[in-house]
Amino acid sequence: MSLLEAFTFLSFWAGESHSLTIAFYVSEQRNSLTFLILSEVHWNSLLLLTVGLGLTKVEQSQISISAEVKKSINIHCKITSSDFAGEYIHWYRQKPNEALEHLITVSSTKSPARANLGGKKNKLEARKDSQTSTAILTVNFIEKEDVAIYYYSDAYRCAFWEVHRGKH
Repeated sequence: MSLLEAFTFLSFWAGESHSLTIAFYVSEQRNSLTFLILSEVHWNSLLLLTVGLGLTKVEQSQISISAEVKKSINIHCKITSSDFAGEYIHWYRQKPNEALEHLITVSSTKSPARANLGGKKNKLEARKDSQTSTAILTVNFIEKEDVAIYYYSDAYRCAFWEVHRGKH
């Protein structure tokens, strides 16, 4: 997916008024995957939609996440919301030149959701930390097939991360 395609996807969610700040990190380490996080997505039209529900804000604290092959990574998304505990959190990914793929949904703050992917048991885990109002996606057993753009969404917001394999 090109940046233009990602921007078009976000424009679909956001409406007409939006801005986007992009932070890039490229790893030079051998056998590592680098997670490029495209962050600070703000939409004026979306903000107007959520004002009645209380001010909602999505924050990505990490500029980049790197992991070695066969290790695990956590992608965090802090959500300031009037009803974080009641929200359904959806995670998606889009591999280069492929359609958007729904990965996992979590609704409970008491127990995580787990999913198999690519023949790997418990490849994914999604959870909600009610103390920090953070949605967390864990991707286990990192491999080159995990290279994709990862998206978080619920009924009102969307944020995304891009995953790249490090240079050899």
